[in-house]
Amino acid sequence: MKVTLLHGENIAKLEERKIKIIDSLKKRGWAVTYLDGQALSIREAMRAEGLFGYDYLYISTATISDGDLAWLREQASFLPGNLLFISHKTLPKSFVNKLPQETNVEEFPAPKVLFRFLDSLYPGSAISTTTLDDVLKSTPLELLLAMLGRQLKDLYITKKGTNVSNMPSWKRRKLEYISNRFVEGQVEAALSDLSQLDHDIKVGKEDFKMGLERFIVNLTNA
Repeated sequence: MKVTLLHGENIAKLEERKIKIIDSLKKRGWAVTYLDGQALSIREAMRAEGLFGYDYLYISTATISDGDLAWLREQASFLPGNLLFISHKTLPKSFVNKLPQETNVEEFPAPKVLFRFLDSLYPGSAISTTTLDDVLKSTPLELLLAMLGRQLKDLYITKKGTNVSNMPSWKRRKLEYISNRFVEGQVEAALSDLSQLDHDIKVGKEDFKMGLERFIVNLTNA
């Protein structure tokens, strides 16, 4: 079995690559089977459906138990078909190293300017709309909104002190530093404002760039 992992925050590029892989195999007569959404583990789902064949592409998010990872690492070279793992976040090396040795790993990182932008977005920041212009030169609008939402959710979790044990220490320290610049209720208010902005953009009520500029001004001047 050939195993491929596509992971990273640049969702648009990642999905483009995923579609390319699927289309290529479908043209060769391969069937595509999605393993997520089943009550069974990856190994159990394959066995239950009897889909061991050279003409199947199995697709799953990278939410797999250590037991299944160990099984896959031992058995991959004996199994037919292809397995495609998808993750819309960059996975740690500790996970990647548990995959079969011959796994094809492709990472799709978000532009560095986007992370600098996100890390400088807090009350009292000197961030400007010029910085936003720089971000938009290399970042799709959908990715920017998704990453902004993820950043605020991470700040909320960090400020509440919940579910932070699974974060890498460097990320937790960074989020703690940024979250301390928000007073009680500001992160929740920012999340609510972003959700409303996302809705207004989707229904055509708000221009994306103007709405985001307004969001930035409101947040940094809070």
